[in-house]
Amino acid sequence: MAVETAEKHEPGYYEDHVTTQKDIKILGLEIDSKILNLKIELESKILNLKMEIESKINSITLKLGTLIIACSGILFGLLSYFHK
Repeated sequence: MAVETAEKHEPGYYEDHVTTQKDIKILGLEIDSKILNLKIELESKILNLKMEIESKINSITLKLGTLIIACSGILFGLLSYFHK
């Protein structure tokens, strides 16, 4: 233990220790910034995919509705033709 205590009190140890803590803090902030940017990018991509899916669902629903109306019209026409 005496050796460790002596090493800690060498000149420059405190400055190196503080510098290392500052470097670690800076690196931590940079990592937090990168994580935040990735999170924003991911949320943007999810929102774009969600909008694309909703537009495709709306398009399919419109086409399905048009097809149902067309088939109903054809069926009504055939029924009225053969009913006579």
